[in-house]
Amino acid sequence: MISISEQGIAIVLRGPPGAGKMPIAEELRSRLTLSSAFVRLDDGWCAGEQRFLGQARYNDLHDPAAVLIVELGWGEPNPPSFFGATMNPAEWVAVLKADRRRVFMFLLWTPLSETLARKTGRMDLAYATQAHGKYDQGNACSSPAFLARLGGCYYETMIYTSTQTVNETAAQILRSVGLCP
Repeated sequence: MISISEQGIAIVLRGPPGAGKMPIAEELRSRLTLSSAFVRLDDGWCAGEQRFLGQARYNDLHDPAAVLIVELGWGEPNPPSFFGATMNPAEWVAVLKADRRRVFMFLLWTPLSETLARKTGRMDLAYATQAHGKYDQGNACSSPAFLARLGGCYYETMIYTSTQTVNETAAQILRSVGLCP
């Protein structure tokens, strides 16, 4: 079991639409007996918003909670005028490290057919298809490409969310970070 008296934990949940990032984040928070907070790195990239160019891009990562759950789908400005959370993860990981957090990364994965089934009626399916493709091998969000932008010093656990329940996935993550339920 990890002692977090001196060091907090950051659980990073990445994945395409429909992979279960939000339900799993909610389940993790409901199971934790430690203080927790949630940050979504996909929001706030438009001009004038919190993640636009400037000093305050990741101020919401500074949180006193023992466990910080971070969600990241694509995390880039639109139009892509500068690098955001996906293309420059070293920037926000440095914030987590400066706050003395141990960072654990998980790539939640589901096949495109499952993504489309989960997002029908909730999201534009053309967008869901395009966003899912960003995670294909060699593309911007694929694990090798993402981790290479971090300098190769991190590992990311891939979890196939189409083969297990939200409860099973949350339990697997908590075991992986040493916070067994």
